[in-house]
Amino acid sequence: MIKNIYVLMFTIATVFSGWSQSHQKFTINNNWVFYKGDIGVSKNENSSTEKEVQWETINIPHTWNNIDATDDTPGYYRGIGWYKKTYL
Repeated sequence: MIKNIYVLMFTIATVFSGWSQSHQKFTINNNWVFYKGDIGVSKNENSSTEKEVQWETINIPHTWNNIDATDDTPGYYRGIGWYKKTYL
């Protein structure tokens, strides 16, 4: 009899604990910004800062050299690229 009570209490506790927990799924792939080139970040106030850069809004996954194969310039870009994400 006591074994049945423990099983019943365990079952009730399991069911109610499942209802109280809510799961949220979200992605971090949206609303990134990208800059192709060096933004020149330094501690010197006279240098360019990342706020002066024209950032491109993108989603991840992102291919920063997707037009290099179709443009008139031979080769592809081999340089620095910056990604930035702001979390709220």
